[in-house]
Amino acid sequence: YTAGFTWPGVMCTDDVRTVDYLLTRPDVDPRRIGCVGLSVGGFRSIHLAALDERIKAAVAVGWMTSFPHQIKSHVRWTVGHSMLVPGLYRHLDYPDVAALATPRPLMVVHGSRDTLFAPDGVRAAFDTLEACWRKAGASERLALRVHDTPHEFNRTMQADAWAWLE
Repeated sequence: YTAGFTWPGVMCTDDVRTVDYLLTRPDVDPRRIGCVGLSVGGFRSIHLAALDERIKAAVAVGWMTSFPHQIKSHVRWTVGHSMLVPGLYRHLDYPDVAALATPRPLMVVHGSRDTLFAPDGVRAAFDTLEACWRKAGASERLALRVHDTPHEFNRTMQADAWAWLE
């Protein structure tokens, strides 16, 4: 931090540069670039979709909550320096960042037994996302799924995500 960079800045820059690279490949359709991630990968997917309109659809697995709810109930096992964007959360919550991608398609997948995220924070985040996509007239482009699982991206969840992306 004292050197003037943050890990989210490094990750987001790397992810945007990855999209730049993908667009140089003849086997990539620039109209169909999406991103999928579990846990920190879900954080990265949401931020990449928010930052880069070339992302046409995103799936975030095991990463969606409301920052105030998360801090209130999980101070010890909550966001670390790898997800801290200095000053951002004074003005935006996690679902607000995801909503910057509205009205592009977004699927958020959560495990009901995922102890890393407070259930009330997940519900609050889902409510915010639903309101944003509804206001944009794009409710059909938002998918919110809860599976009876811990913090994972198992085959059933993957099948759900791939079918939705298709």
